[in-house]
Amino acid sequence: MKKKILILAGTHFQIPVIEYAKQKGYHVITCDNRPLNHGHRYADEYYNVSTTDLNEVLNLASREKINGILAFGSDPAAMTAAYVSEKLNLPGNSIKSVSILSDKGRFRKFLKDNDFPVPLFKVFKSYDKTISLVKIFKKEVYVKPVDSSGSKGISKLKPTGDFRTVFGYAMQFSRKGEVIIEEEIERKGPHIHGEAFILNGELVFLMLGDQYFSPVTVTAPMSTTVPSMFHSDIMSRIERDLVKIIKVVGFTNGGLNIEVIRDMNDKIYFMEIGARSGGNFMPDLITMATGFKIAEANVNAVLGEPIDITYNNPNNKYYTQLIIHSHANGILQEYNFNPEYNENIRLKIDYYNKGDFIQKYKDSRTVIGVYLYEFEKKTKCLDFINYIQNNSLVKLGKAKN
Repeated sequence: MKKKILILAGTHFQIPVIEYAKQKGYHVITCDNRPLNHGHRYADEYYNVSTTDLNEVLNLASREKINGILAFGSDPAAMTAAYVSEKLNLPGNSIKSVSILSDKGRFRKFLKDNDFPVPLFKVFKSYDKTISLVKIFKKEVYVKPVDSSGSKGISKLKPTGDFRTVFGYAMQFSRKGEVIIEEEIERKGPHIHGEAFILNGELVFLMLGDQYFSPVTVTAPMSTTVPSMFHSDIMSRIERDLVKIIKVVGFTNGGLNIEVIRDMNDKIYFMEIGARSGGNFMPDLITMATGFKIAEANVNAVLGEPIDITYNNPNNKYYTQLIIHSHANGILQEYNFNPEYNENIRLKIDYYNKGDFIQKYKDSRTVIGVYLYEFEKKTKCLDFINYIQNNSLVKLGKAKN
């Protein structure tokens, strides 16, 4: 009989794992509460079940007698995958390890308890308690839901700012009903971002690069380039600390999406270790750069199949992800791309067509598309990054009343 795999969600991000599983002859089931998601058409079966409904997904998995369950490119689904795999004794990670990595409050406490650097932070369940404690923050802060992803519900605020509004906004996106406030770290260079893979508790792959955030919404990313052009001198330290964290937390198999900040004194802060491979086609970018097949590795891991861990380091080439977004609401007319960089495009994913209404960039829900680029010259890659940081890439018309 064919092995059955349940893939949580059917967005564009899950298509690579769906396609690979189908190519291998597996029976692919997808589920989420969005029947129109593009990925479902590639699956053998689709069920309208929310990926965060633990018991309903467990019931579905039991009924279908699945052999493996996978969260790929979806942070909220990671906890569900761990829950189901543990309950049904399937290959996967423990609920404890994934819950620590998936909850910003628990993750900060875990790092602090294990002597890793953390920013000043507090977790709150109600606004009233927030008011009495915000005075401890002396720098600008980030206010975040503890359990959301894709930059949803996040705000940056001065210590004297309107906490009531941003607290309420963050709480809208927290399934757990908790908000974390953490002090900004003065960083050196761009953020550090990329992908890792763990096999039998060992780090077998890691590729990190430079991440840039949008000038429109400073809490939402616009681009990552691998390998890093600014932080190669600390990569061995990041790898060493990541290995320690993974050992202590007990994560055993699967992809990780990593975000790190380097402060002005070269101290390393792990901001996120998502218990799943990343979204916005980061796995595709990393595969393009290194040859390490992240989608295949994830599918094979949850089905107990052998995993090819061979890869190459990029040799004098740079690979850049561009998250296309708009500076304002309006009707999409065309892209304002410099044709000089067209020859470097390797993958184009457009979510909208000309004439569609699009919204100002706020979080992952308002992304217009994702393009992946390859550069043979560092100078041209840097020129491209400078271009996308300083130009609006979308031309708009007025929305009809």
